[in-house]
Amino acid sequence: MIYRIEFVPERRFTYVSPAATKLTGYTPEEHYEDCELGFTLVHPDDRERLLEMMHSGNGFETAVVLR
Repeated sequence: MIYRIEFVPERRFTYVSPAATKLTGYTPEEHYEDCELGFTLVHPDDRERLLEMMHSGNGFETAVVLR
């Protein structure tokens, strides 16, 4: 699944690949409507790492793989 997310001025998906439906069971449109949906799909053990990366201000320069 490939997606692009903006954090400023508010957190929102700007692109969610069609593969999202097959991988998560949710359509890209559902991800656009609820930005927190993506976070809830991340394995609980990976959420802290994701939050740290999101709040670092550095962005994601490489692909991020999460369970």
